[in-house]
Amino acid sequence: VPHDQPAPYPFEGVWDCGDQRGVFTLTDRIYNPGGEEIEILEVSAEGEGHFLRMVDGHEVLLTVIPDGRLHWQALTPNDDFTCKPLR
Repeated sequence: VPHDQPAPYPFEGVWDCGDQRGVFTLTDRIYNPGGEEIEILEVSAEGEGHFLRMVDGHEVLLTVIPDGRLHWQALTPNDDFTCKPLR
């Protein structure tokens, strides 16, 4: 294992966001809501979480809350929900 590999962001993984939003995968470069991969152009630390800017124009603030769930707060369009980790 190379030592120069950065640690994964806390939001990286597979998340279950309920019946309406389904399951999606996040890495440091890709958001996959279950059919297409959307490139993440920028990740920056923002308070307790991370701000993501995606190639399709979406801007999202992701925060892993103390119980291990992910809080998703999208700025465009306005969307706010919580997801549980699958892995």
